[in-house]
Amino acid sequence: MKLVADPTAFEVIVTNNSYGDVLSDLTAQLAGGPGTTASANLNCETGFCLYEPVHGSAPDIAGKGLANPIGALLSAVLMLERLGRGEAARALRDAVDGSVEHGVCTPDLGGSHRTREVAEDIRARLVWG
Repeated sequence: MKLVADPTAFEVIVTNNSYGDVLSDLTAQLAGGPGTTASANLNCETGFCLYEPVHGSAPDIAGKGLANPIGALLSAVLMLERLGRGEAARALRDAVDGSVEHGVCTPDLGGSHRTREVAEDIRARLVWG
């Protein structure tokens, strides 16, 4: 209830996998939908990490050009930050933000662009160094 009422009150939530799945679906919808939400599964004991969009593989829309690439790209931002590549992470996040601000979005965000078009627009906006 507190998470829905004020999601900004939480910076990090640590939970087991099953509760994490429920909370990630809930918070993904609060943040704009599962297509935009990044995730990181961190194993502090081994150092191994898995970065992936919350929505998973979305087999029901595979090959149709409808999948939103933003969750995958923002997952890469999390990975770059963890690897100490802050400048590259900021550049990628800025490119994603620019694309959304200019309305280059997939249908789940109210746009009319295909997966490839969104990814190509983000790549064209990607500048750092």
